[in-house]
Amino acid sequence: MNTHLMNIAGLVWLSACLACASASSVPETTSTMDINPSRAEKPSDSPAVVNPESQGCVQNTGPLDTRHMRIVKVKIPQDATEALAMGCDVSQGSNVGSGLSGLVEALEFDLDALVSPSSEGIVPSVLIGGISGWAVGANDTQVEQLMFRLYGEAEQSVNQPFHIQQPPTPVFEVPASVSCDQISSGHGTFDLGVPLTENSEPTPLTIEHAHLVGNVESGSLSILEGTLNGYLTRGSLRSIIEGLQEVCLDEPGSTVCESLRSADVEQLVDLVATFVLKGFDTALSQGEPEACTGDRCNAISVCIGFEAEGIVLPTN
Repeated sequence: MNTHLMNIAGLVWLSACLACASASSVPETTSTMDINPSRAEKPSDSPAVVNPESQGCVQNTGPLDTRHMRIVKVKIPQDATEALAMGCDVSQGSNVGSGLSGLVEALEFDLDALVSPSSEGIVPSVLIGGISGWAVGANDTQVEQLMFRLYGEAEQSVNQPFHIQQPPTPVFEVPASVSCDQISSGHGTFDLGVPLTENSEPTPLTIEHAHLVGNVESGSLSILEGTLNGYLTRGSLRSIIEGLQEVCLDEPGSTVCESLRSADVEQLVDLVATFVLKGFDTALSQGEPEACTGDRCNAISVCIGFEAEGIVLPTN
């Protein structure tokens, strides 16, 4: 078993051990946070409307009405205070989006290393965003409905132009709008496949009711101080653990994997959520987040901070 998978399996196993050692039951989680982010309009790919007399904060200097960027920095807030300072924008959830911090810390993830070139010039995870519908030469007051798309690509070399596999399949696609240099999007599903081992099929990491906010840089339309906000559902966490159990079928000699294979999936979901991810702090009801207590909570508020630099994709 590779080191990364062993870390994940060990973490799940450790959660079970912590639960066994605890004298109290799983603590009840209450969510009362209500930030009420704005809702975006219905998705549309209609072109931007230009009013030459308007002046604004941010301009698309071209050469295209669709501008692309690559995410070059990623950060998870450590707690609710840091989440608010980063601009995390979840409408419900007492953790304010900091739930993933326990996982990152326990597994000693270097998030920036995932999107940064290695010593051989290879970027392990290439995340390419695109803003479309912003006419060349137009500023923020001259555009109406935009579209933001994010593509998750396999490793690529910095010695070649970054590219999107054809046909392009976005992992996140939402309508967006701008006000001065502030961009905000509508809500959608962020669905990125994450391989648990080097040779395994990707396991879906799904964030529901996801949306982004950030600052748009004039000229390239790159996004600075951006955050992707949403909710990791019980179902998504279950899929990850089931994927881990399946991978463990190839590790018959591993004590940790033996424990995971024999454990009840739903119990493991509760244990990991409670001891690693700070607990379910939100109820997703018909796709909308709501305040909750106890067993009604079925989702974990998450926030991922990022910065993106402008890139030019090859034309063929």
